[in-house]
Amino acid sequence: MGAVIALAMSAPSRAQPAPRGVPPPLQLTAAARQTLEQLACLGPHQQPLQDIQARGIPAGQAARASVIEAEVRCQPHGEVQGTPLHFLHVCDDTGHQWHCSQAFVEFSTHLNGREVLLSAADLAPDEMLAMAKSVGIAAVIPAPTDAAAPAAGPAHCRIAPRPGADPELYRFSCDVWELLVVRRCRQGRCSYRAIDRGAPLF
Repeated sequence: MGAVIALAMSAPSRAQPAPRGVPPPLQLTAAARQTLEQLACLGPHQQPLQDIQARGIPAGQAARASVIEAEVRCQPHGEVQGTPLHFLHVCDDTGHQWHCSQAFVEFSTHLNGREVLLSAADLAPDEMLAMAKSVGIAAVIPAPTDAAAPAAGPAHCRIAPRPGADPELYRFSCDVWELLVVRRCRQGRCSYRAIDRGAPLF
């Protein structure tokens, strides 16, 4: 479902440059934020908005100057191991009309000494964490003191089935890194194996 709205964007601050390969942040209008709250939080989940992180993605030679992508995070609806659970939608605008993805469930944990935001659409939080630990995802998440770590904020890792592939093949993306993971479940127990250690996405 989409909604027609007007957008206004401010220039990104030069004080905190985006990590390598990540487009700089944008500020949305109050009208855009209200629309996204309704599309991603109030409508599907009856939860108010917590925050929105929007970025402009260059569209190359396309007719439009850019595509706007926004991560819309709703206020907590529960918790796991004392950590709040949030619904998260990825919404994009390619012509003054927003379209939002299915809901991801997101929570915070710590791996390799860094805070990591883990999210997935079809896995329970305990399985998300089990997958992350089993495939050694910490190895591709720079430590806070590593020069490759983003300047500020947690690492963002998202788990999603790989489109058009084996239903047990998952894409595990962390910031600018990606791994392919095989998930095998037998009699209620699952195991995970990375078959491609990945490479920088940018």
